[in-house]
Amino acid sequence: MSCNPKIETLPEQAEWTPFPLPADDEIIDFVDGLHTLCGSGDPNIKEGIALYVYMINANMNQRSFCNNDGDFLLCAQEGNLDIQTEFGKLFLQPGEIFVVQRGVRFGINLAEGTKAARGYITEVWGSMWELPDLGPLGGHGLANPRDFLFPVAHIDENLHVPFSIVNKTNGKYAAIEQDHSPYDLVAWHGNVVPYKVGHSSLAWEKEARTTD
Repeated sequence: MSCNPKIETLPEQAEWTPFPLPADDEIIDFVDGLHTLCGSGDPNIKEGIALYVYMINANMNQRSFCNNDGDFLLCAQEGNLDIQTEFGKLFLQPGEIFVVQRGVRFGINLAEGTKAARGYITEVWGSMWELPDLGPLGGHGLANPRDFLFPVAHIDENLHVPFSIVNKTNGKYAAIEQDHSPYDLVAWHGNVVPYKVGHSSLAWEKEARTTD
């Protein structure tokens, strides 16, 4: 028996049908459209995992999200996304994955021509998402650093605007108001940075090999 009476355990496998997109008369951005499905462990002790789903139809205007609990791995299921991070911007299509590390501020916006989007998120606490070993697949494992795309540093045109930073700490949300944009980075260096892998990065790989 669990020491936490609020925990319910499923003895069988679980699966979900696609969750409904927001209605046309609703305005739901990433913060409001993020819903917990299940999890195991505790972010406070930095051990465990959680699964989420997001359904959105609005951009995060002058609003940013910061997860202080763990690393997010986002998989887009429907709708193209323009993602803005402290390190720069990335474009995400259905079937691609996006990883953002703990403590990084970011915004999830709808790409041009996209009215609504839906997808899934896996969060890990304590450990970090790492590139898998290539193993017997060798150079064809598509897990080389060059198979992943990273943002180019970007600075907002207007920095002096009010911003709400929504922080997730120990599973609870708290908003911090500030008088400037968090997206004010002119350059960065290092290897702990948001990244994506998917159709566009693999297409870049194919083009590069053809050129060689």
